[in-house]
This record gives sequence, structure tokens and C-alpha cells, in this order.
Amino acid sequence: MPMYEVRKTWTFTSTGAGTAIAFKSGSPLEWTWYLETPGSSLSTATVRLETAWDSTSIFNWIGSSAISLSSAAMTTYGFTGPYTCVRPYAITLGSTATIVKISVVGV
Repeated sequence: MPMYEVRKTWTFTSTGAGTAIAFKSGSPLEWTWYLETPGSSLSTATVRLETAWDSTSIFNWIGSSAISLSSAAMTTYGFTGPYTCVRPYAITLGSTATIVKISVVGV
């Protein structure tokens, strides 16, 4: 069975969905998400990690529970797949100066 690896980083300065990662053939079985708010901007946020069978609007996205991030925080989440499409979604940001960096590694 082939191994698929992907690395992607999103940076949010406003609410909404990040661009989805979609696989046409095969997909990673393990996903590790890294969520971070830099301390210099006093950033806070609430985000959700989402998955769907397809990246088009035909299918509904299913999300994790809301994840609250405080200023100067980093946390990790691991999920077992396989997932065909994944994306982060910024539900709220603490202020217009908030920056949230979300990275994912899939193997």
C-alpha cells in the first residue's frame, strides 16, 4: 500500500474556511494538526477541523468540536482517517489583529 504524505499551512486573519486539501487517489491514514497563535499579537480564536468526502459544495463538511486558542498558545490534535478532504475553519477571531496559523501533516 503506497504512503501519501502532505504538509499544508494556513494563516487566518479573518473568519471562514481554509482551502481544502483533496486527494483523487488514496489519502493519508493519520493526520496531525498544529494550531498556533503568536504571542505578539495577543491573538485568540475558536477554530474547527473539518473533513468531507469531496471538496465541492455538494457534500457537507463535518467538523470537530470547537477548539479555543488563547494568546501565545500551541496545541496539537491527531485524527485517524482515511479522509479524502480536510480543511480548517476559523469560527471566531479575537480581534482584527488576530493571526492564527494552522498546519497539518498527513501520512
